[in-house]
Amino acid sequence: MKHILFIDVRNATRSQMAEAWVNRLAHGYAEARSCGTMPADRISGRACQVMQEVDIDLRLKRPRAITQALMNWADIVVVLGTGIFPHAFAPTQVWDFQDPTGKSLDEVRRLRDEIRVKVENLLVELQQQEKNNVEIKQLRSSYQSDSTLSSSPWSEEVNPFTPSLYRLNKIEGI
Repeated sequence: MKHILFIDVRNATRSQMAEAWVNRLAHGYAEARSCGTMPADRISGRACQVMQEVDIDLRLKRPRAITQALMNWADIVVVLGTGIFPHAFAPTQVWDFQDPTGKSLDEVRRLRDEIRVKVENLLVELQQQEKNNVEIKQLRSSYQSDSTLSSSPWSEEVNPFTPSLYRLNKIEGI
């Protein structure tokens, strides 16, 4: 399971939405948490309202401060917005969403939908990386277990650390 940490300044809207979307859409593949560098006292009322419209209840959530324990927990760190110096957290990604404070309800809805799209893309990307890692492991395993390589007349001439394409070219006389 991948652990994704979303960080923004107040942990009152953007990061809470991103956390909720991952936990709704990942179906156990990933888990998300969120925090802020200067957490608010409570979640934004507009954030609660627009997320309630998509059957996600944020009313019982509370903003929390970033901690070393959260950073240690995370496999992936996503900074939301430009109000945070990203290099302080070595983020995996920076999503440039503007602070929605003072924005209309329609603008907060638009933000909710944009964050959902980013989360969906992140989850697809993570699943594709996992699939690629599995395929690479399978190829390595089949390559290492191929007994014909150890019995072929050219196997001793070729350095096993030489790139595969070079070895194939040498075998074919290119």
